[in-house]
Amino acid sequence: MIDRMCMYFEEKRGQCLVGVLSAVGGLHLILTAPQPVLNFLPSFSFTIMGREVGAQQLVGAGLLVSGACVLRNCM
Repeated sequence: MIDRMCMYFEEKRGQCLVGVLSAVGGLHLILTAPQPVLNFLPSFSFTIMGREVGAQQLVGAGLLVSGACVLRNCM
């Protein structure tokens, strides 16, 4: 079952799906407020141009950029 699923993601449609999921996940992380990680590590944040930015926004930016690159390559 895992082999079939992994083979799907080697095809063009599977790669496009991964790109969309990464971009949507990245946007979600960017647009939500910084929160504590795993509910016991403190959240860190700093302000850039009046917007609070934390670790999840940085991860979200990475996901958004990688998702956009995958989408560009699969089209």
